[in-house]
Amino acid sequence: MGTTKLVLKNTIAMGVNKISMPLFTFLLIIYIAKFRNVELLGQYSLVTVYYMILQILPFLGLAPLVVREMSKRPYERDLYLSNLSLLVIISSVVLMLPLWLMIAYFDYPYEVNLSIFVVCLSVLPNSLAYVCESAFIAAEKMEYIAVIIFIENLIRVLISIYLLHEGYGLKDLFIVLLFSKIAVFSVYFCLLNRALGRFRFIFNREKISDLLRHASIFFPSTILFLIFSRGDQILLSKLTSFKSLGYYTAAYRIIEAVSLLSSSIIVASAPTISRFYHKSLQSFIELCRIEMKYIILILCPAMVYLFFFSEWIIRILYSSAYQASIPVLKILAFSVLFSIMDQFFSIILISSDNQKNDLKASIAGSATYLVLLYILIYKWDIVGSAVATLSALVFQSVVRYIFIFKNISGMKIITGLFKPVFCAAVMFLSFYCLYGYGYPVAIAASAVVYVSMLFILRIISFKEFSALYAK
Repeated sequence: MGTTKLVLKNTIAMGVNKISMPLFTFLLIIYIAKFRNVELLGQYSLVTVYYMILQILPFLGLAPLVVREMSKRPYERDLYLSNLSLLVIISSVVLMLPLWLMIAYFDYPYEVNLSIFVVCLSVLPNSLAYVCESAFIAAEKMEYIAVIIFIENLIRVLISIYLLHEGYGLKDLFIVLLFSKIAVFSVYFCLLNRALGRFRFIFNREKISDLLRHASIFFPSTILFLIFSRGDQILLSKLTSFKSLGYYTAAYRIIEAVSLLSSSIIVASAPTISRFYHKSLQSFIELCRIEMKYIILILCPAMVYLFFFSEWIIRILYSSAYQASIPVLKILAFSVLFSIMDQFFSIILISSDNQKNDLKASIAGSATYLVLLYILIYKWDIVGSAVATLSALVFQSVVRYIFIFKNISGMKIITGLFKPVFCAAVMFLSFYCLYGYGYPVAIAASAVVYVSMLFILRIISFKEFSALYAK
């Protein structure tokens, strides 16, 4: 199968995988917002943050490394899976103490603490399920993950909505999550043995040491990623209220949903990008340039329309009671572009064995983010959190690109983004000038202007599409 077709197949599968949980959870959030209350929405959001922390931390940041190594050396699959599983089990237990000390510091209500305890019980089956996922991703059999995750999330959210309708509380939603993760691991393990060959546990002291050595670089990066991706919500729960967190979550989840497809493309193409770097630097640069350009071409109009339709989107999805979410959504609309750029730059650094530089960029970005959050949340509440998020994302993506420019010869993909961003700016101005004539006219005219400029400035061409498809 050609490179483009393979990436497309994996992108669709990873798209379904990455979209399933956020999409169905988003539907659950909409139900809570419309039929319960904003405080419950804030509490649910906070507990899902801790679920995310417990989902990611036990891997010590090793998941991308293991996927990369198994994709290069498939015959060592069982060796990596066995020793990664052992590390994950040990780290899951060890990480519980500092987590509960942090929770005790924040002094959450009893119902929230009980829900977090249920989430802790789901750590082991969820982590082992993700170990199995790593094997499928490395083997580029992501369609298995897509089907299972879609069914699991559909059933989980339907049961959760039913429980909310019947008057059940926060902890019951996460009890459903616990049993769904146990079921997913059971199915994954059976499928792993049937589709990829029988799994054999192979303990290897040297491999454990090797993984721990890499963890010294990847684990700090993981902590910094969690600070950057969820630090705003944890600090809002401490510095403001669950009600404010609920308003912020309403806007944040929309941004997350918009970014999912592009994020899926990046994740799905990560093994291919890694292989290209070790085979041909020129092919690696060309693949990164083309992929980045077309992601930006898709995201720019999404960013423009998201900004102008913020008020309408909030009222349709939630209600007029969520007016406080509108300015947050307008600010975070611009973070869509920089979030994906930052993620893509991180993949480039890791694929080119520049993990230490990726860590340095994360340290700089996270430190900046925490300072901005503390200052701006006190000053502007949830709007301050949105401003801090956007500002820190811009700063961190710039730092990552500087490391790429300095360490990878010929990697100047940022120069190819000026024209698409210029076209988006013209599109923004055309929409702004025409929206007084009605949204249909403004949408149609701005879209025509954007697409026309892409061809006039030769940003895209049918020849490039043909060449890309033929690879």
